[in-house]
Amino acid sequence: MTVVNIILCCSSGMSTSILSKRTKLAADQQSISLHIEAVDSTLVERKLEQAELILLGPHLKYKLEILRNLAPLSTRIEMIDKAIYQSFDGNQLLKFILSLDLKTKKEIEKSTKEESEEKGWTNQSPFKSYFTPEMLEALRWKR
Repeated sequence: MTVVNIILCCSSGMSTSILSKRTKLAADQQSISLHIEAVDSTLVERKLEQAELILLGPHLKYKLEILRNLAPLSTRIEMIDKAIYQSFDGNQLLKFILSLDLKTKKEIEKSTKEESEEKGWTNQSPFKSYFTPEMLEALRWKR
């Protein structure tokens, strides 16, 4: 597994700080490279672009769908199991992280590009194939 950027999030960042240290220790013992950071719930939205995985404390379930809608496709957002969160069990959290079969942003971008090429998709706007240049100009909002 390549180095994956992981963010743990709770209300104040205190509980996830302990959990991140224990998870990092468990990863080091197994010679697994992880970059884990703990943040509070007010900072997590600013970190969406930086992480491949964001794990939320169980009490932040209300933020799950909001963050999934805001996050880029290359950022996965999951909940930390309540038992793992309450016990601060770094080994169990590491097992959960490894079970997710995460990919780095570069790996995701490469596979997305390859899939697009296989399907014949391009970076062009889909509207260009349906509208003539004159129609596009008429639809453009003028100041």
